Amino acid sequence: MDPTPNALLQFLGRLHPLVVHFPIALLLVAGVIEGWFAFVKREREASASATTCLAFGAFGAVAAALFGWLYADFDPPGRGVESELLWHRWVGVATAVVAVIAFIASRTMSGRSPGSVLRYRILLGGAALLVLFGSHLGGEMVYGEGYLWESFESQAPPADPGPPSTTDPDPAPTSGTEPIVVTPDPDPEPSDPEPEPEPDIEPIGTVADPTPADPVRTGVDYLTQIAPIFEARCGKCHGAKGRAKAGLRLHDMREVFTGDREYWVIQPGDAAASVLAQLVRLPADSDDIMPASGDPLTAEQIQLIVDWIDQGASSPEVPHPGTEAGGAPVAPPVEEAAPAAPEASNETASTDAPAPAPDRDAIARAIVEHGGFAGRVSLESNDFDVNLGLAVERTTDASLALLDGLEADLVALDLSRSKVTDAGVAKLKAFPRLARLRLDRTQIGDDALRTVGALEALVYLNLVGTAVTDAGLDALHGLANLRQLYLWQTSVTDEGVARLEAALPELDVER
Repeated sequence: MDPTPNALLQFLGRLHPLVVHFPIALLLVAGVIEGWFAFVKREREASASATTCLAFGAFGAVAAALFGWLYADFDPPGRGVESELLWHRWVGVATAVVAVIAFIASRTMSGRSPGSVLRYRILLGGAALLVLFGSHLGGEMVYGEGYLWESFESQAPPADPGPPSTTDPDPAPTSGTEPIVVTPDPDPEPSDPEPEPEPDIEPIGTVADPTPADPVRTGVDYLTQIAPIFEARCGKCHGAKGRAKAGLRLHDMREVFTGDREYWVIQPGDAAASVLAQLVRLPADSDDIMPASGDPLTAEQIQLIVDWIDQGASSPEVPHPGTEAGGAPVAPPVEEAAPAAPEASNETASTDAPAPAPDRDAIARAIVEHGGFAGRVSLESNDFDVNLGLAVERTTDASLALLDGLEADLVALDLSRSKVTDAGVAKLKAFPRLARLRLDRTQIGDDALRTVGALEALVYLNLVGTAVTDAGLDALHGLANLRQLYLWQTSVTDEGVARLEAALPELDVER
């Protein structure tokens, strides 16, 4: 099937970064040449070279403005640059309009008429200035406010280390008075022992050596341990400046803990369900590991992040994320305990032992080690979202065995671009609660849809770029809950889609 109009428009929008440099160069060159002619050579006639550059620059400005508008619609930048984006779009439109008017003025000049040449030069100068302003706005969206000039900013002096620590074992005297030295009694009376302070944490097990060991880390400090990692390794893409990739900023935790909680990349109290913790722990050769550039985080840095999340992900901006003001951090969800064996009674007891609850965390770890992602959709439930499409080359039909144990919990599964076939999809019959399924750009065909047609809870299905036909589509007629179906680049026909829409009138088909 041919690409949809939306796909073509998105493709054109993504040409904006390539096309936009063409008019920028030509309009600026035209302005410089015409300025040289006007102010240095004192020519009364317009430069033929400048008008030629203007002709191509005006055409390029129109294309760049159009593609840029589409680019912002289909691939919007992250949060925090909405104002710059609005200005950048309209300045781009204004540049194209003024450049076209300047080109028309260059073609309607009456010989050496000073008035017509002056009007042309003013319009050309205006187009060049708008190019500069629009380019400045675009640069700030990508690289952050003040990017152009920040290299000239003086470096801040080193921070004052503050007063010496009160825990220094040998502090220097701060006045002329000699420090008081107390010599302990080498043989204290046994009848008057020094009381031992109560420990802050209840000890686990038996301590054989009474000598104090290193203090137990009861909490990871965000300011001194976590924020420096985020700033040094994540700030380029997710810091305060520039276009935040994936709409995520980590410089201020208020940016993280906003919106619908189920989409937070950090789930306070549960690192296993946190996308951030999952991505930093991906294998080093994974395309999706974070940070995306440079060396992976060290094992110590990853453990600090995991411990911080598990301990509630508190910070000065959001002391207790995910709770009411003043509340305590939410504890991670507790696995369902197996029912206790019935006590002896007059009632007939079952001879079958209850099945143990699946170790969901172990399943999630195995999926992550495979190169995918697995996490709870919220802290209040054991419903799981799994993405095996992240491990494109490694995910085959055999990889679906990693889902064993999640039959009652899997609600979203992404197998896109993987090597899964119809035979592998047949295994999905065991997951009756599956509501979202991505099979786009896989090797499946109509046989897979006969399996999918039995997933009555399905709400969303993506089949883009697969070999499905009308015959497979007919197997979906019984999915009363299906609301979204994507069929771009498939072999289904208008007649097949019409039959499906007649059977499922509330279904939205994109093709």
